[in-house]
Amino acid sequence: RDGATAPPNLISEVELISAMDKNGIGTDATIAQHITTILDRGYCVKDASQRFNPNPLGIALVEGYNSMGHQLNKPDLRRSMEAECNAIADGRKTKEAVLGSVVLQMLQCFNEANAKAAKLDEAMERHFGRLGTGNSQYSVLQGNFSRCGNCNGMMTLKQVRSSAGNQNPRNNNQAPSKIVHCQTCSQAHMMPKFHSNITPYFDGNQQPTSCPICQFQVLTCENDGRNSQFCPNCYNNPPANHGGSPSLEFQCSSCTHRSCPLAKGVQGGDVEVYPCPFCTSSGNAGGRVLLKRSNNGYRLSCSNGGRDACQYTVWLPGEAREITLADSSVNVNRMSQAVCQTCTNQSQLVRKLRFVWKQGTVPPHYGHDETTCVLCDSQFRIDLDVRLPSINRVQSRRTGNSSMGRGRGRASSSNYSGGRWGGRGGRSYNNQGRG
Repeated sequence: RDGATAPPNLISEVELISAMDKNGIGTDATIAQHITTILDRGYCVKDASQRFNPNPLGIALVEGYNSMGHQLNKPDLRRSMEAECNAIADGRKTKEAVLGSVVLQMLQCFNEANAKAAKLDEAMERHFGRLGTGNSQYSVLQGNFSRCGNCNGMMTLKQVRSSAGNQNPRNNNQAPSKIVHCQTCSQAHMMPKFHSNITPYFDGNQQPTSCPICQFQVLTCENDGRNSQFCPNCYNNPPANHGGSPSLEFQCSSCTHRSCPLAKGVQGGDVEVYPCPFCTSSGNAGGRVLLKRSNNGYRLSCSNGGRDACQYTVWLPGEAREITLADSSVNVNRMSQAVCQTCTNQSQLVRKLRFVWKQGTVPPHYGHDETTCVLCDSQFRIDLDVRLPSINRVQSRRTGNSSMGRGRGRASSSNYSGGRWGGRGGRSYNNQGRG
């Protein structure tokens, strides 16, 4: 009998849930979230009959994983992990025994996948063209927009057409993505999302500025009336030796490059110094006090941002040339530990800060640098006029020479022979450091 075989029907949501349950993947509480994740990431879409239709991204991902030899799209690895978690819950195994073997297994899988990452790139190339090369997908916003750091040629600003490649209808409200594309290098760089306007950055002399790390021209993005600078190459390839992390958006405000005037990041700036007291008292979880730097100087401020941003701010001494998180390997004046043993308890960890002073701006008894905890070192706060904020009181940067403030213009140790420092008896100070 003549005939032809037909491909199986696409899987429905009910069938997928049944298959996941059969293979021991997820629980009643998490299965729905797993399905939402694959839709949000654009791996597939639901058709009119509520069946899952794979997108090129999902197909390329499966092909790439399979070519690596792991078949990470198969349920075996996840099934074994969930079985081990159930064994812990039932008391048949300990957390320590399971964690060690699972971490070793995942580390081996990660290392092999990382070594064979080119296979994933090859799979993507079979289903997608190079970013920015398809005229049907991108519209040109401005030619000769900014300079490429690789070839020194001019790049073009492009925007994804609203009807092109929109394979994830769940994100229809998202603004069209923008890129800068270099025709010579055949390379494109994604622009920050959710910004209404992107323009080249010019300094005070109206000259374009190049990133000292990669020589790409610096750009400015605007969001809700606020401007921020970024390098298109560093934004897409965050430099780890200058504070970059793949998990965070990398703009000039995060960069720790020492010679760039736009770099406002600080060493350890993404590490919590201590939990935010304002957020803790109001019941807002996740408030972290971080070390930050701006044109006004160093400060400690809460990580909870947005329109209803937490107002917790501690302005740090302007006499400091550099402020970083204390490193236990640094030979400090007072204590060798980076964590404050007085303020740290079971509910919070408090880290110390290291202050490196500008020459001649502090009394000699402070020495070249000082490592301390700003929360419990009251004498340090008195000497350097560091004020801890109270709830609903915003701390502003105090500038200028005032009898009530510390000022910003002291230039020599002669300032400390008396006057404000007379409370210490007007005595001469040595250079041995505080002790």
